[in-house]
Amino acid sequence: WIIPTNREGTEARIGLCTSTPPPKPIKSYFDMMFTNPLTEPFLKGCTVKGLLGGAIPLGFLDETAMDRVMIVGDAASQVKPLSGGGLYPGLLSSNFCSEVAEEALENNDASKKILKKYHNLWSAALKREIAIGMRIRKRFLQMDDSQVDKYLSYLNDEKILSIISKYGDIDYPSKLAFPLLKNIPILLKFLPEVMHL
Repeated sequence: WIIPTNREGTEARIGLCTSTPPPKPIKSYFDMMFTNPLTEPFLKGCTVKGLLGGAIPLGFLDETAMDRVMIVGDAASQVKPLSGGGLYPGLLSSNFCSEVAEEALENNDASKKILKKYHNLWSAALKREIAIGMRIRKRFLQMDDSQVDKYLSYLNDEKILSIISKYGDIDYPSKLAFPLLKNIPILLKFLPEVMHL
């Protein structure tokens, strides 16, 4: 990903995700971003100011609040399993966190009983999407290249691209499933394999 960090567009955070363990050193993938035709135009002439790496937690935590503590973002595993992205889930959850923190301060009560409301709010908003993403990710990682190519070939169709453009949502990819299956019923026969049913 490449995310600008100033209005002028002269600074950005760039990053990538790899499998565990990656087939090559992670730094080699980072270096490839500077020569890849898709990313090179955005990175041409830039200077790397620092490198930072770490694991991205995937899945769903049963608890993200306890006495006097609420965790948000990557620490709370509020990450999209298909992309590893966490801006939207983290920002959405931070709003819930601030609402509950304000309530706790007003009532002078930062007990788990009160702060658990935060966990319930963000879970209601994101848990289903995270669970679906985890199932798709698990199945995708079990596929070989020919299976991946087969499914990607179905996307190379004007009707499908139109549906993706109309209903696709990077933060809620499940919203695309029903319109896609409704308009292209032949995809129903591939659903069990993709969802590993």
